[in-house]
Amino acid sequence: MLILVGEDRPGIVARVTRAIYETGCSLGEASMIRLGGNFTIMMMVSGDAAPRDLELALAPVAKRSSSYACISTRRTAACTGTWCPTCRCG
Repeated sequence: MLILVGEDRPGIVARVTRAIYETGCSLGEASMIRLGGNFTIMMMVSGDAAPRDLELALAPVAKRSSSYACISTRRTAACTGTWCPTCRCG
């Protein structure tokens, strides 16, 4: 599960899905919502890439949109940003 929360900016979905594609992963189910000036994306991502590889690919996207990204698997959780509600990092 990939969760990205931050400021709503043009092109954010394109940048997130490009990062997923470039790591060799596939996008499954997705939910996106815009509330005020904020945007939340929740996506089921599958593939052979390590969570850390996906985290590194998403770091520039998260930084550009003043967001945090959280990647959770059954065994590990790796995050970018200062706080993640899924794994309580930071």
